[in-house]
Amino acid sequence: MKFWFCIITLLINVVYGLNAQESINRHSILFHTGLALDDGFVYTNNNLPTIGLGYSYKLNKTFSIDASLFSVYKKLGDPTVFGWEAFNIITRNSNSLFISQADRDKITNVGIKDLNSDGHVKFLHVPLSVSLNIHPLRIGRSTLGFAIGATATYGSYKASRDEFTMNITLKDGTVYENLTFKQEIESRNLVIGGSYSKLYYRYDLSKKNAIQLSMHSLDFFWSYRNILGHHLLTFDFNSSF
Repeated sequence: MKFWFCIITLLINVVYGLNAQESINRHSILFHTGLALDDGFVYTNNNLPTIGLGYSYKLNKTFSIDASLFSVYKKLGDPTVFGWEAFNIITRNSNSLFISQADRDKITNVGIKDLNSDGHVKFLHVPLSVSLNIHPLRIGRSTLGFAIGATATYGSYKASRDEFTMNITLKDGTVYENLTFKQEIESRNLVIGGSYSKLYYRYDLSKKNAIQLSMHSLDFFWSYRNILGHHLLTFDFNSSF
C-alpha cells in the first residue's frame, strides 16, 4: 500500500508541475447508476440497482483525482430455511402437510406477522473510493481511461443465526405446538484501505457534459481477509465546471 501511494503522489507532483498553466474545467460532478455484480461478473436479480455520486478534480488533460460514494445492496436466500420442514410461522408459503391455509389465515388475523424468508440474508455496503484517474487515449469526443486507488467501506449484514421452537396459544384457546422461530443477527463494520480500480469509456456531449460507461472493482487487487468483493457496472453522467 505505501509503495502505491508513493508512486501516485510522485506522479501527481510531476504532472501538476508540468501542466500548472493549462486552462481547463477542473471540477466535475458525476452521477452513477447501474448494477452490482457478484464474483465472476455474475448478475442476480436479487440485487438492487447501484447508485452513486462522485467528484473529480482534473490535474491536466491526462490525470485527475476522483472520489465516489456508492450504495450496494444484495439479498440472498437463507440456507437454514427448508420448504419441507415442519411449519415455521415466520416462513411464508410453508409446504407443511399439517397446516392448512385456514390455519395460516387464523394466525395472521390475530396479529402475528408473517415474514418472507426469501432473500432473508441482506448485505448493504457503502464504499467511498479515492483514486488517480488516468485517461491517456482520446479520439475525437471519445476517451478511454482507467483509475486505481483505495476505499473505505461501511458494511451491514443481516441474517438468521439460531432457531428454536415454542408453543403458541391464541385467545380462543387454540394451541400450536413446536412452531419454529428464528433469531436474527445484524453486524456492522468499517473497512479502510481496500483496493479500487475502474475501466471506462467516456463520450463528450459538449465541453462541459459527458456520458460514461464504467466497470468498477472493489477489493479486487488487495484487501483484508474475508472481505466480500464487488464489481459495479455503471452508466455515468459527468458535468464539468
